[in-house]
Amino acid sequence: MSPPFRVIPPTGRNEGAAGLPVDAPGSPPGETRISLRDLTKVFRLREGDFVAVDGFSLDIRDGEFLSIVGPSGCGKSTVLRILAGLERHTSGRVEIEVSDSGAPQLNMVFQEASALPWMTVADNVAYGLRRRRMPAGEVEEKVSYWLNAMALTRFRNAYPHQLSGGMKQRVSIARAFANDPDILLMDEPFAALDALTKILLQNELLALWETTRKTVVYVTHSLEEALTLSDRVVVMAARPGTVKSVLDIPFERPRDSVALKADPRYSALYAQIWSQLQEEVMKPQVRDAH
Repeated sequence: MSPPFRVIPPTGRNEGAAGLPVDAPGSPPGETRISLRDLTKVFRLREGDFVAVDGFSLDIRDGEFLSIVGPSGCGKSTVLRILAGLERHTSGRVEIEVSDSGAPQLNMVFQEASALPWMTVADNVAYGLRRRRMPAGEVEEKVSYWLNAMALTRFRNAYPHQLSGGMKQRVSIARAFANDPDILLMDEPFAALDALTKILLQNELLALWETTRKTVVYVTHSLEEALTLSDRVVVMAARPGTVKSVLDIPFERPRDSVALKADPRYSALYAQIWSQLQEEVMKPQVRDAH
């Protein structure tokens, strides 16, 4: 029997085609965890309708690390927020496979530090587990494990205002992994960090993902980050956002974010994605010129 899917209804009446097309852009050959078909998001503004995403179709494999890149304002974060249930799409179809694991379906890690300021580091990591009424012994076991995994054990009783930006993001990531969601959504979680901290956290995230193999959808402006972390990279077209291309990333795992840059394939893929993005960035300028 096929696994059940949760269908997220749009705000409008048009739910897209009744039957799903066989080959959506980026459709993988394996098991599908998330299916997006003809996704459209229109914001109703005082100045008129603003189409942020239009005709976005994609299948996301169970257990893959998928990154989304694109020009600023192309709708990357909007797609992620629709998956998280923070925005409702206007039309199209969103299907997410529902597991029977008892774990939360998904968690989201934001760009901004989201640790609750009135809670200690340990209490922040435990927050979702306690909300699920997990026994205290299990909560402590999981919290201790993830604090250790994210090098936060010595700061378990500290408060967020006592931490650096990188450590605050470690808390957010530890909280998300401790809650053990089936799907992890990440919206530029390292964008505000310095280069060294970013590299360290990328390597830590890679190590954590290797042990859990969560389905991860990761939005980033950084091509280096996308190439280092991902199984596939989705390149979005300029506004209104849709899928321009989907690239398989061939690097073996486990990966090292620094050593990877010495691979000739890395430079070739970087140039390929950059060329596509440059083409999209230039489109508004060409339109304005005419």
